[in-house]
Amino acid sequence: LKDLEFHNHNVVNETIGEFRPELLYVWSLHGLSKSLLFSFERHRLPLVYDVSDNWLADELRLDPWLPFGNREQLPFTDRALRASLEISTQREKWDEIAPTRPSKDIKRIPFLFGGDRDAAEPNSITLFCFDRLYFSSLALKQRAIKAGFFVEPAEVIHPFIQTEVFKGKVKSASTPAPRLLVFANLKPGSGVMTALRAYAELRKSDQQISLTIAGSGDSDYTAKLRSFVVQNELPVQFALIPDPTKEMPPVFAKHDILLHTAETDDDFSVAPLQGMAAGLPAVVTRFGTAGEFFRHGENVITFVPGDASDLAARIHELQSRPDLREYIATTGQNEVLSQFNEATVMDRIEQYLLASVGGTA
Repeated sequence: LKDLEFHNHNVVNETIGEFRPELLYVWSLHGLSKSLLFSFERHRLPLVYDVSDNWLADELRLDPWLPFGNREQLPFTDRALRASLEISTQREKWDEIAPTRPSKDIKRIPFLFGGDRDAAEPNSITLFCFDRLYFSSLALKQRAIKAGFFVEPAEVIHPFIQTEVFKGKVKSASTPAPRLLVFANLKPGSGVMTALRAYAELRKSDQQISLTIAGSGDSDYTAKLRSFVVQNELPVQFALIPDPTKEMPPVFAKHDILLHTAETDDDFSVAPLQGMAAGLPAVVTRFGTAGEFFRHGENVITFVPGDASDLAARIHELQSRPDLREYIATTGQNEVLSQFNEATVMDRIEQYLLASVGGTA
């Protein structure tokens, strides 16, 4: 582990030394050494973090390197080894390459490593330099705050989608809407099983309604979905989508209503935005990347997460009210095309980076 940490830090430090950047722009530390946070600060450069996943809220406490030097309680052999390293000043030498703390004055960080995450006060952890940081969604920001990290001043810059690729035609109110579509990562928390239960309920009164489940994901969860379909004799089409940008536009065009059924905020998904750009009216939960963008009755119809009966009722409402269906499809598409196109989002990021180095556009 030490050798791996040393290697990672040496590569980063050598690259910074050779390139001599004006700013460090950290897009994600998912699966990477979190001790790099302390190394970044040492370079005393403007530092910006783009947080588009849960590496900050969930992974930082689980880093394999940092807890060894910072927990109060360790197994006897680990505690003895740590004591030996500290008495011999070896820990200080290691920290010069792969730091385990912000400074030598701080010996342990027990409340962060080995402590109770739920006991942390919001915005109470100030050991890390997160002065310039933005999240891809408000949900991610709130998750990091709840985990205790001081990120209250952080901005939210939503991700862009390739609107020019996904843009489609909004169907007129006179067009029936029997074809339902779910486009999601098929895994627990996606709510796709809720969509199937709602579909089974709707089929009892409308045999013409159809459902397509597009996406890929967890094999066990997908097997459960398929088993439910077989047991309930439902005509559901599963579509594996390895390349959404290329394959989803024609899929969207063949359907009438998009279902976004996420039941957790863990998933980074722009699928509902892509579907809305394509002109589909959407029935959604507010979980996920764009949840705070959704407004019931204006650009989407919302339902209670995990409630199949409520989802079925909302789908029926859209089918029976073609005027509402066309209205939210048109409103949703216009807003996505104007707010989530690449140029608009890149302008916001560019302005944020320029402000971080004290420049102007």
